[in-house]
Amino acid sequence: MRRTIVVTFLITLLCAPLFASSPLPKSGMEPITVRMVGVIQPRDVEIVITDEAGAELTSGEGLLVFDFPALEQWDVTQSLRFSYSSHLASNKRGYLSFQFDEVSSDDNDSLRVSLELKSDDRYNTRVENGNTFNTLFVAGYQDTTPMGTLTVRIQKNINDIYTAGLYSGVISMTYTEES
Repeated sequence: MRRTIVVTFLITLLCAPLFASSPLPKSGMEPITVRMVGVIQPRDVEIVITDEAGAELTSGEGLLVFDFPALEQWDVTQSLRFSYSSHLASNKRGYLSFQFDEVSSDDNDSLRVSLELKSDDRYNTRVENGNTFNTLFVAGYQDTTPMGTLTVRIQKNINDIYTAGLYSGVISMTYTEES
């Protein structure tokens, strides 16, 4: 029995450090706190314009080429699609507005031109005043999110008389954001 008491006593002495209240060995070190910090950089709204062939318009200017048929009456259209990508910290509302100058020739003949806007995202983009996309850019990562389509329509009625030659005009786009 004496051996049992001695063995029990030795085991208790050896296990005592395991039940101590200090979380670290007694080396004089205090507990350490490590803080972790990371940043996900926001990316502002990037609007992408593609033509009917799917080619992206990458420069500050784009070119729409119209071939007018040799008929008494015609209706010719070209469309541009607008989409956006972003990574925003919070929702942002933006307005993409369009204006066009007359499409005219050197002889001052003006063609009948109209702009038609159609929203491709009925939840976050709506058309206002017939010439503006009002878009809610949603927070978080958004990749190639459709906004809408701009169609340029040029018409000639039977009674319209246009001289042969080069016709040109300008469509300007203005982007503004709510602050």
